Amino acid sequence: MRGVALQAMISGVARWPSHREKRWIDKSMGRYRLDRVYARRLIESGMTRETAVARAATDRGAAVRRLAVIALLTDEGPPGNFDEIARLLRDDPNTALREWTALAIERRRSAVT
Repeated sequence: MRGVALQAMISGVARWPSHREKRWIDKSMGRYRLDRVYARRLIESGMTRETAVARAATDRGAAVRRLAVIALLTDEGPPGNFDEIARLLRDDPNTALREWTALAIERRRSAVT
C-alpha cells in the first residue's frame, strides 16, 4: 500500500481499475478477451516529487525502493536531489536495485558530458 501511495505522489496521477472492456481476438468465431481498463485522475499532494522519491528510497520494502530507482531512470527527469538518493540506493541490500542505481548514475554522467 505504501508503494501505491508513493507512486501516485511521485507521478502526480492516481489510477485504479474501473471496468473490463471486450477486445476481440477473432470476431467471426466469437472469441474475445476482457481487458482491464484503468481510470486515472491528477492529484495534488503537499509532498514534492523530490520528497516522495527520497521517502521511497529509504523505505524498508524493496518494491517501494524500486519506485525511487525508477524515478531516477525515467524520462520525467531526475529529481533535484539525485545525488542524495543515488548515494542511498548505491549500497542497497537488493542486488537488482544496486545495479539499476549504477545504471542511473552512468546515464546521468553520460548526459552531463
